[in-house]
Amino acid sequence: MAIFLKSSIISDINLDIFGIPVKVSSDSRNFIESLRSLYRRLEISQIDDVPGVNVFNVALVTQPSPEQGEPALIINGDIWHHPDASILEDLASEVILSQALSRVTAHYLIHAAVVSLNNKGVIIVAESGHGKTTLSIKLMLSGFKFLTDEIAALGRFDRLIQPFPRSLRVKPGTLELLGLSQLENRKVTWGDKILLDAEDIVEGSLGEAASMDYIFVVKDPQQRDTPEHSQELGILINRLDESMLSELLKLDDIKGLRQEQVFGYPLLKFHTEHRMKVLSCVEKICQKHGILILDVYKRVLTQPKFDTPVQVEPLPPSQAALELLRQFQPGHKSRLIQEEHSGSPTRMYMELTRLISQSKCYRISPGPVDEMAGKISTLITS
Repeated sequence: MAIFLKSSIISDINLDIFGIPVKVSSDSRNFIESLRSLYRRLEISQIDDVPGVNVFNVALVTQPSPEQGEPALIINGDIWHHPDASILEDLASEVILSQALSRVTAHYLIHAAVVSLNNKGVIIVAESGHGKTTLSIKLMLSGFKFLTDEIAALGRFDRLIQPFPRSLRVKPGTLELLGLSQLENRKVTWGDKILLDAEDIVEGSLGEAASMDYIFVVKDPQQRDTPEHSQELGILINRLDESMLSELLKLDDIKGLRQEQVFGYPLLKFHTEHRMKVLSCVEKICQKHGILILDVYKRVLTQPKFDTPVQVEPLPPSQAALELLRQFQPGHKSRLIQEEHSGSPTRMYMELTRLISQSKCYRISPGPVDEMAGKISTLITS
């Protein structure tokens, strides 16, 4: 590792992600500046030595010397090579967040948006592509405070939702829909999206820790009772050989496996009732074959059109807890699962159900954003 770090690193950034210290170094100033734009409110000047807390180190070398060979991503001392530095940049961005979240034990970290009104927290749970960011911005424009559009941190001991004010990644079309076209000329982008701080959208919109008062699960009524196997687990890898494919096809918990190509890389699409278990097995097989997982996504097979009347109905906290756990962000590697709950999803579910037992829970169908925001506002202010 020293051959990479000794002469290559020219820029770095320190982050505090829910109490987990993260240090990212690189020979690419552009990469570090992109991270700084994304995590501007989570950056810290230095990392202090705290007993029992280990620093998570990530280093990215995009322009190696001939002696160093190919571009490399170094994660806590483990080195991964790839000829395409942009692939390693994308992977590093994912690793920084996923690895930090997996170390958190004091919060349930849910893929959800959170806004608040008068310190009453409103959790919006939905699959990717179901409009969490759009709905969050619309509510901000209506006077709600912003906590996150990505990670809802539900405190296990204080029952508070902690802010995760990472910059929002917004599609230009979303800004036009919300009447914010003037923000489309922002030069800071992340892929095909525009990076915006909450304060860029509405001044004074950043919120503080809030109570768990409301939970809204965005779900199409037609998918309400759809079995788990209708959901998809996609795993993008840097290469695929016949021996690995043979092992994957022997996994007991998959109902189907399709292959596609994305930017020249194999994308494996699994249909399974046990996504976390299958992901764990695939990770082990990839490690055995020295294959790099470039991205992982979980989604329903159909996306909403947002053109039908919005329906809202009460949801028992026990059912809401299941929906939250389906969006549990750290996944099977979480120390919360493995160390605090001895690997038992049942114990997690029981604790989470108790945690939100006093929350008012609803199922809301996807529809026009003005109508969705209006119904949420009415329920909270009535």
